[in-house]
Amino acid sequence: MKSILIFAGIYSFNTVVINKIFEPMVDFRRVGASVMGKKFYLAATKEQRNQFINTFKTSLLDTYSSTLAQWGDQTIETIDSDSFKFAKTEDVRQNLITSNNIYPITYKVRNDGQGNWLIINIIVNGINLGLTFRNQFQALATEHENDIDEIILNWTSDANLQS
Repeated sequence: MKSILIFAGIYSFNTVVINKIFEPMVDFRRVGASVMGKKFYLAATKEQRNQFINTFKTSLLDTYSSTLAQWGDQTIETIDSDSFKFAKTEDVRQNLITSNNIYPITYKVRNDGQGNWLIINIIVNGINLGLTFRNQFQALATEHENDIDEIILNWTSDANLQS
């Protein structure tokens, strides 16, 4: 554990600031397609794909920034790995240290072929957000008889519900 980034008090955990920092780090097109699943992604029009990706992007940013903001003073510790192979994907591990607990975070990152490593999945404290969102999409598909427009219209996150 070599690199430590301390957030305590720097940004007052303003969700707008967190979103601004986090947004360029995520491959929303790839993550959105994964959440939709192959069947729905291929069945959707280009407009529906883009609409879902934008809706999903908002919900993911809201969820992530609201969660970070809730924890107040915290330290995020990056755990260096000696096993990076610089393959197509890598895991970046961190610990979010609050006054009460330590929460492990794993970011699955993918090389976009242009030297950028973008997040394609996040696992927080053992909860796989990609899988959670994929299950949410499938549940909405069942509830709305596979109507992609209705799925998009009814997509929300827990953070959206709290607003």
